[in-house]
Amino acid sequence: EMADYFPKRLLYYWAKNYQAQLRESEQYHKLEKVTLICVSKNSLPIATTRYYNHFQVVEANDKLTLCDDLQIHTIELPKFLAASDTIATPLELWTYFFKHGEDLDDRILPEPLAVPVIQQAVKELTMFTQDQMQRELYEARLKATLDYNSMMYEKEMIGLKKGKEEGLKEGEQIGIQKGEQIGIQKTVVNALKSGLDVDTIHKITGVSKEEIRKLQKQTKDR
Repeated sequence: EMADYFPKRLLYYWAKNYQAQLRESEQYHKLEKVTLICVSKNSLPIATTRYYNHFQVVEANDKLTLCDDLQIHTIELPKFLAASDTIATPLELWTYFFKHGEDLDDRILPEPLAVPVIQQAVKELTMFTQDQMQRELYEARLKATLDYNSMMYEKEMIGLKKGKEEGLKEGEQIGIQKGEQIGIQKTVVNALKSGLDVDTIHKITGVSKEEIRKLQKQTKDR
């Protein structure tokens, strides 16, 4: 759940952008409308069951708008419960994508999601996810190397000076190997959770199909 002060945070972001439009020598009539859109994966501290809300500055009794320059739109993904076959508006279409995009396949999108703009969005998300897996693999290898080098350094400081260079080289090699193993396994598991098939994961990571199926079984058994 979001902190109680989050609405103030939204208002602050709006105010900061609104005020930044003017310099000291300029006039108020040059201010343009600022629209803030918040898409949240958590429920906001707002007393409503609607997933979409539109906030303005209005008079409390007659609901007259003071000035339509302030526009804050919130979309709370946990409150969006529509099934794919009930989607009827662009807002519902994109909200469904924001909530379920990682589980979609651009080749077999359900109706009415099977439109070019959503197909392209899902394809871009899939490519981004694959790039992220590559970064995770690199970071895992780097962390393993640093951990093992640090271990060798600590041994040196307590008197195990003999074989320092050999130990560091050995630690680096072991770290790289272990980092690769851990990183690749994590990448494969994330790919499986993202819905990628065994052949695609094999092409991306180079891991054998037999090993991928083994990790797939372990993931399902947990």
